Amino acid sequence: MSKLFSFLSTFVLLVLPYFSYGQLTPTDLSPQKKQYLSLVWLDKDFKSMVSNNFSKGIFYVKVNYKTEEDKKYYLIFDVYSKNLVMINEVKSGVNNGKSYFYDSEDRLKIVGNYTKGKKSGNWIDYYYYDYFKKEFKYDQDVEFVSTIKTPNGEVLIEDGNGVIELRISDSEVYNEHYQEGKIDCSFIINGNQDSIYIISEKQAELKSKDRLKKYLRKELKGIKYEIYHEKDLSMRILINEKGKVVDIEMVDGFTEWVNGYLLKALRNTDDFWEAAEYEGRKVSSYYNYSVKLFDIIKPIKVKNMGVVVNQEGVVKRRSMFDPYTEKSIYDLRSTIFSLSPANLSPVGLFANSLPDNSPTSITHRDVLKAKRKDMIEDMQKYLLERNFGFLLRMKNITPPQ
Repeated sequence: MSKLFSFLSTFVLLVLPYFSYGQLTPTDLSPQKKQYLSLVWLDKDFKSMVSNNFSKGIFYVKVNYKTEEDKKYYLIFDVYSKNLVMINEVKSGVNNGKSYFYDSEDRLKIVGNYTKGKKSGNWIDYYYYDYFKKEFKYDQDVEFVSTIKTPNGEVLIEDGNGVIELRISDSEVYNEHYQEGKIDCSFIINGNQDSIYIISEKQAELKSKDRLKKYLRKELKGIKYEIYHEKDLSMRILINEKGKVVDIEMVDGFTEWVNGYLLKALRNTDDFWEAAEYEGRKVSSYYNYSVKLFDIIKPIKVKNMGVVVNQEGVVKRRSMFDPYTEKSIYDLRSTIFSLSPANLSPVGLFANSLPDNSPTSITHRDVLKAKRKDMIEDMQKYLLERNFGFLLRMKNITPPQ
């Protein structure tokens, strides 16, 4: 009798969960077939691309998924970390309904709404600059900030007006001023009590982009690489109130050799710039400058050169990107503001070094093609094992079954 009782007890404990409301079943966690309708590969700016386009790196994949209730969603994943980045309700192929953005720690960072592909209604950023809670709304796809609070509930921006301050190092404080729901200006006060503007009434200006590119080509003349893809080089240049170059930060570069020559050339461009202005006076400010690699150095496309030299010293891209504001948000998360880095993604396919034992008959393009193929297959396999219905329920996007 005791053995029978023991057997029945074990049987009940094993089987009961599958008949209980709200309990997970094996099929909740391990789908037996492909659940998504389609996949779209995205570049670092969340723009669609084809997988055999080697001019860009693949950063994200967009999953088109339809629930049993015929509701459609786009789920976007980072292809390197495999983290969920975004969930959007979809109608007629465009974002329409709730939108959710998750950070690298899988926290719900931003929640808002779309109407026929445009941002609309009320939005909340729970970790604005990884610290504040920001409430804002969109009207005609234009953002208006209503409230910004500290973690303890102190209101800094009310009815779209006020100032937030954030210490970003032992000697620097960041300021962001709001008027009528928009940023009026933002700047850093350094240890010398100098204000360096990021947003001002009149931004710093480059007098002639063509003239600067011509100058840089001259200064970098003679530098050649076997390269098969274009890329943007990005720098942040500090221009003082006299229009002089004071400092330069390489945000997204190439090799250390190219970076060095490029920065050296830019330091001698004092007559290329107009200083920023705020309230009728000249002020120091940052200028974000970018130039295409092929505009300043000459590529040589020779097959079967063996291990290519342009892999040494590749600078990895800071690719944290906010799809809601459609601009880079590394500013307050990287070196210039000295905040803790936020698990930034690598540059992607093009940052991977060739192995030391690479056969000399394999070209750079062949290696990129092989790595791209492996990465896509790995991500497809990962997505085949995901249960998106369960994921939506776990994130409280859809109600529990």
